[in-house]
Amino acid sequence: MDSDTIYQLKYHIPKKEFQDGLVDLIFKEAKNKEEAGENKYIQIPKSVTSIGLNAFYNCSSLTSVTIPNSVTSIGNCAFAECINLTSITIPNSVTSIEYSAFRYCKSLTSINIPNSVTSIGPGAFGNCNSLTSISIPDSVTSIGIGAFESCYSITYITIPYSVTSIGIGAFDNCKSLTSISIPESVTSIRFSAFSNCNSLASIYIPDSVTSIGNDAFHNCNSLTSVTIPKKFESRIKEIFYGVDL
Repeated sequence: MDSDTIYQLKYHIPKKEFQDGLVDLIFKEAKNKEEAGENKYIQIPKSVTSIGLNAFYNCSSLTSVTIPNSVTSIGNCAFAECINLTSITIPNSVTSIEYSAFRYCKSLTSINIPNSVTSIGPGAFGNCNSLTSISIPDSVTSIGIGAFESCYSITYITIPYSVTSIGIGAFDNCKSLTSISIPESVTSIRFSAFSNCNSLASIYIPDSVTSIGNDAFHNCNSLTSVTIPKKFESRIKEIFYGVDL
């Protein structure tokens, strides 16, 4: 391609998901990839109902996004690897946050998930290294595989009473997590759900839990207090592998 090639579609925006000239609205015509990546703030128009696959993937200069209340879903990798994104507003019209939607948003420090959301997809906030707090609303029923994996800065999280299942590796490698509250609504804690949470000091598992995967608390080496239903006592070593209890 010659030097005058336009890179407006650099961010793989699926046209069927966006209407009313969103591409033209957001990305000015650019003569090179560097110029195409200069946009720092995006306000998505109210005509948009879905943010699709890879829509803003790797928009490295993007710092702030406002999503209108017309949007109902945030698709796979929609904002993945937006490494300088510090602020995003998710409206209460959104019902699902899909696979890796915000993975590797390393500058995101906090996010408010509205109570319209019912599912947090696999890896949705994985590797958001600066995320210190997360509010999970009581509309959420499941936390997907690796949903908050390697969120190194999260220290505390409350799981609402609406949640019944904590997915494989959901909080794996959350190294600063010191406290977690598991409600009696939870029936399943999957494989490696809290593995490598090195700062976790105590854990209470309610009687409502009927299934705990192996290595659920693998290498949680700071645990000093563990309360677990008697039905799992024979599997302590498998559930807490690598922990000296």
